[in-house]
Amino acid sequence: MPDELLDRSSLKNRTADMIRAAKHMRPEDWRVERDLSMRKWFDYRFMSPLDATLQFVEDYKVVFRAKWRSDFDAATADLKRGTAKEGLFADRREFSTFWNARVCADTLGVRYRFFIFTTMEAALRRGKWKRVPRPGQLWNKPDCLTAVETKWEEELAGRQAVSALAHYRPENFLGLPHQLNHQRHVLEVAKKRSNLKHALGSYIDIDRLVSVEQAEAVYGARVVQMAREAVSRTAVPVQPDLLPLVQLLPSCFGLPVAVDRALPLCATCPLVDRCANASAIAQTTSVKLYGDDPVAAHKRALSRARSRRYRERGRDGRDAAGTASQTRTQSGAGTAAA
Repeated sequence: MPDELLDRSSLKNRTADMIRAAKHMRPEDWRVERDLSMRKWFDYRFMSPLDATLQFVEDYKVVFRAKWRSDFDAATADLKRGTAKEGLFADRREFSTFWNARVCADTLGVRYRFFIFTTMEAALRRGKWKRVPRPGQLWNKPDCLTAVETKWEEELAGRQAVSALAHYRPENFLGLPHQLNHQRHVLEVAKKRSNLKHALGSYIDIDRLVSVEQAEAVYGARVVQMAREAVSRTAVPVQPDLLPLVQLLPSCFGLPVAVDRALPLCATCPLVDRCANASAIAQTTSVKLYGDDPVAAHKRALSRARSRRYRERGRDGRDAAGTASQTRTQSGAGTAAA
């Protein structure tokens, strides 16, 4: 499958999304996204950073309305949006608010809706609020982050402790670092479940997320045999779902300035050559449109605009003062003539 040709239109759309976000990004921000691709929750590891942020926005809207309904006014909850009317790209502040909150959730490796709900609960307990907290009031508060870390351990002991994406099943296995990481996660998280054998058997014969050999390497042949017997009566494997290569591109694929073949993530990735080519195109286009550092350029533009407004106010003030002085002079001359 790594030799499969990528769908050009899909790849072009993905690059266009990155370019659209690039006007708000520093070069180091893209490197952060590369590193986050191996920390974020597994459901988001094949989304572009922009798609992941848009998903975060949608989840925020859902939780925002739910919290407005339960804590403020049920009658008006469905009318609430929680975001700018123009969406994520309304302005740089709106973009940064949601992007940074999503980055925090990815750093913690948790689901977005879980992150938003848990941090909101912690924030609302902190004091009296007249409205539902915005994302910027959630992700940088110690009590909110502590609540997420504590409750996430409970989540990993539940049924949704692994990803249900077909990206992690054998028919779509490319040896990507993200896929290998999920296999290790599956074998580790089985220990957190209340019934290890049933969980392990399900991961092998129903969810098809790890092989018998991988499980035996960790738990031994006897435990694996008992685990498979525990689910043998109900074992109906999920059906194969072969995905096109373009859907198997990890979230770090083609990010501007993010490819580094010296890093294990890039060095072991079978798609690194294609990624490097896509990254070069994205970087060249971004620099052409926004310069080497779009954020710094934006700040310089704002500074120039402030200086221009200051000069204009000063000029208007001087003109107004001159007009007033001239009026007084003319008035005085008229009085003297009289």
